[in-house]
Amino acid sequence: MAFTDSSYGLFQGKLYLAERNFNGAQTTGFEHLGDVDMFTIDPGQKFEDIEESMTGGGYQSAHIPVSTSLKMKCRALDIKMSNWLRATWGGGGAAMAGASVSGEPIVLYNGCMTPLAHPGVSGLSLAGATEGTDYVLDAVNGSISVPLTSSAIPNGTPLATTAAYNYAGYRGKIEAFTVGQKFYMARFEGRNAAQGNQPVIFTLRQMTLDLSKVFNLIEKKRFGFDMEGALLQDTTIPIPSDANDLSQFWSLVKA
Repeated sequence: MAFTDSSYGLFQGKLYLAERNFNGAQTTGFEHLGDVDMFTIDPGQKFEDIEESMTGGGYQSAHIPVSTSLKMKCRALDIKMSNWLRATWGGGGAAMAGASVSGEPIVLYNGCMTPLAHPGVSGLSLAGATEGTDYVLDAVNGSISVPLTSSAIPNGTPLATTAAYNYAGYRGKIEAFTVGQKFYMARFEGRNAAQGNQPVIFTLRQMTLDLSKVFNLIEKKRFGFDMEGALLQDTTIPIPSDANDLSQFWSLVKA
């Protein structure tokens, strides 16, 4: 791979995340987030500026760094369950096998919809109500609608009943905001489209992800997880020195 070092840069590539303990060991393998159309590292610094008071000019004589922060941002376009978990600090996500339900308590209201516990419903039986007359089943979504004309469930008199049904296997569900802060390592296997797809690899050694800012569930454009976090000092790596030139934050490899 004989690439010239000097070139323009226009990057694409794959972003992977692995979980780790805070200033500790890696705990999972690197998982590909799917298509990511934005990935940035945003450094920020604050300085204490000193202006001298001896010449009459008040010249700036010192520009002293007092803090440095590193932000990581990405936008994942793949709505896979693991991305939902990261974006919501959520739990769950396991696939559900098909099964049967008997005696699920529900309450039906005239002119309204009542959800069942599972989608992909078949063979529904409701005590005290007749399908087509008193209710209509949306089998795909697992919901029951009561028409205004229902005699078994008139307006102002809800029907407390039980449901029995079968449901097909499905991808599972996410329960949002159920876990605490997690820590990650990131690896970006990039390619420089301005240099014949030259490999350019970034490794972020320790970072967090905040909650996604917005979940655009109805929108004119495609959905994306806008995730932002902090790139943190990895104290398992000794402070860089002439003998040990390893960054505690990130590294770059160019082919």
